Amino acid sequence: MDSYLQNYINGKWVDSIGGTRHEVISPSTEEACTEITLGTAADVDAAVAAAREAFKTFSQTTREERLALMGRIIEEYKKRIPDFAKSMAAEMGAPVSFATMAQAPAGLGGFLGTVPALENFSFTEQHGKNLVVYEPMGVVGLITPWNWPLNQIALKVAPCIAAGNTMVLKPSEECPGNAAIFAEVMDAAGVPAGVFNLVQGDGMTVGAAISAHPGIDMVSFTGSTRAGILVAKSAADTVKRVHQELGGKSPNLVLPDADFAAVLPATVSGVLVNTGQSCIAPTRILVAKEREAEAAGFITAMFEGTAVGDPLQEGGHIGPVVNKAQYEKIQGLIQSAIDEGAQLHTGGTDRPADLNAAIISSRLCSLALPPICESQRKKCSGRWLRSWPMTIWNKASRSLTTLNMACLRSYLATRPKPRALHPNYKRAWSRSTHGGQPRAHPLVVTSNRAMAARVAYLA
Repeated sequence: MDSYLQNYINGKWVDSIGGTRHEVISPSTEEACTEITLGTAADVDAAVAAAREAFKTFSQTTREERLALMGRIIEEYKKRIPDFAKSMAAEMGAPVSFATMAQAPAGLGGFLGTVPALENFSFTEQHGKNLVVYEPMGVVGLITPWNWPLNQIALKVAPCIAAGNTMVLKPSEECPGNAAIFAEVMDAAGVPAGVFNLVQGDGMTVGAAISAHPGIDMVSFTGSTRAGILVAKSAADTVKRVHQELGGKSPNLVLPDADFAAVLPATVSGVLVNTGQSCIAPTRILVAKEREAEAAGFITAMFEGTAVGDPLQEGGHIGPVVNKAQYEKIQGLIQSAIDEGAQLHTGGTDRPADLNAAIISSRLCSLALPPICESQRKKCSGRWLRSWPMTIWNKASRSLTTLNMACLRSYLATRPKPRALHPNYKRAWSRSTHGGQPRAHPLVVTSNRAMAARVAYLA
């Protein structure tokens, strides 16, 4: 069992102040694979104090100094990719081959993408007689999910460093090992003490303490809409800046003229990659009524041709869902859909017969759903796809705005030169874009808005 019982605060590994031991259960064995200590509000206090002290000097570093630091982090990160992959395979079920080729490199990409953004960023802008100066935000609280753990950590940490901020990271307690290894990377790269701090813990304790802490200037959260609401409310009392990426059920609208063989593999595979545990997975496919049977056959063949196996073994198979609670949630929603009239094309609510009984895995599932049912509304990561036959495209686009859900990405499949879109469809898509954020300077966006702008009037 991997053991990460300490937090990383002020450049040192330290014991928690009153925390409790927590075991992570591997979805491939249903046995403990990692142990951590769930931290406390006192741990957050210590981390914030270290970050605020470090901000005094780190915020004054030059662009060149921070670029050099990021270069060292990238080199140390590369050395630990095998360790990252093994940890994620054990804790959240990402097959070790996939973790090596996609999960771990996704985090590396966060740093590689931030480097040129920092190199090309203008920290001052002249607007007439006004001079806009971009400055570091301060101490940033980072709360990350389990499904793409390193990707989300890097996309928050790298821009914070680029902008001159200091930070306190709380990763998901469902997949904490990679965050501890990441802290080792930061330490080996020579990140100054207090700039990066890691506090392991759950959302109700450590997450809430970060969101409400008066010493934290901004909180960046990625996770469920339910938890995002709690973060926003908790942060309101201290009027801190809040940046959120909240999960949803991304629609995939396939127009009647689409070539299924050309357009469906790329999007339907998004329901299979990472065992369907991706915020942008196109889990709702809307197809023309007259092509429903064709789409069902195509999707069924893709699902039934996908192997599920042990994540600790090399190969092109997909792994289990992250834990028993997620498995049971998926099964419950599949059964709910069937009870509400859904037609089951493939899969079901039982475990695959050919897998080790310990592997927490449902059969790959595809259903045709009635227009409005509970499973259309609820987000639930997993390799199950809901198809929705539509007869009127205006109705399809309007439905996207009336299902009362958020989505991070929307997909459109059509022939190479698409038809003119109905105004309602355009509005549906504009409201369904990633984050719904306006265009802004690249580093401001990349850094989760981790910079503040100061405007000076020049007489």
